[in-house]
Formats: sequence, structure tokens, C-alpha cells
Amino acid sequence: RFGERVRRRLETCPPCPGAIGALTRLSEVGKCHVVSGGAEEELLEVFRARGFDRWFRGIHGSPRTKREILSDLTSTGLMAGPVLFFGDSKLDGEVAHEFGCDFVFLSGCTEMSGWREWVDERGIVWAPSFASLGFDSPTTPLEGERLRDASRVGNPEGR
Repeated sequence: RFGERVRRRLETCPPCPGAIGALTRLSEVGKCHVVSGGAEEELLEVFRARGFDRWFRGIHGSPRTKREILSDLTSTGLMAGPVLFFGDSKLDGEVAHEFGCDFVFLSGCTEMSGWREWVDERGIVWAPSFASLGFDSPTTPLEGERLRDASRVGNPEGR
């Protein structure tokens, strides 16, 4: 079954480079949420089993769509203020734009062909990984203007 293969991969795959440092820093200054097309129940189980749930206020997935999830987070006030959305698909970029989120496309995590042309045509900020954004460095993007200057993304502080 496809779902079982995906779950096994989620249980064993290494995190994206720099994700642990980024989540640690971002969860200190904001309310982090997972918004996924994957089955919410399975995501919750995998994130809890791997200890990744500690960084997130919520882990959200199907059967709701990403648009429905962001709508719910907005209407309940859980997505107030500036929002920084990291994603690896066109849908992520579209949904982030629709909801007024700053968006960073993670090219090293995508399976999308033609991603470079897509981000360039739309002026979308991209990075190969969280590691390239400097969250693990002593002076993180949240402690200055580095992220804003490097990628034109607003400071997620206060989310």
C-alpha cells in the first residue's frame, strides 16, 4: 500500500539539512505549524514517535486541504501577524500567497521539475535547505537583518 510506504519513509528519513536548528529557533519566537497534504493522523503519529512534535503548535493534514487548514488557522487567530511559510511545491507557494504569507521555497526538498524557472518568474525566495538560511549559526537570521537582506523575507518574530 502506498500510504504504508510513505509512512515507513517518514519514520526513517533524515530531517532536511538544518531543519532541527531552524525549528528550534523558529519555535522560540513563533508558533510553528505543519501544513501538509499527508494524512493528519499518520503525520501526528510519526512526528510524536520521532519527537518532532515538540516544535509545533499544530500538525495538520488531510482530509483537509492546505487552503482549508490555513483558513481555519486564520479564522481561529492561530495564524495572526507575519507568517513565514516554508514549502517545496507550487501549491505551497500559491497557498502562501493567497494567505499573505512570506514564502521560502526549499529547492533541496522538492520533487518538482522546472522549479527554478517557476520561482524566478514569480520572484519567489528560494534556498537549497534550512541549513543555507543560517539558523545553526551563532548569529541567526532572527537576530538581525540577514534573512531579510539575503532573501527579502520579513522577520517571522511575533507570529
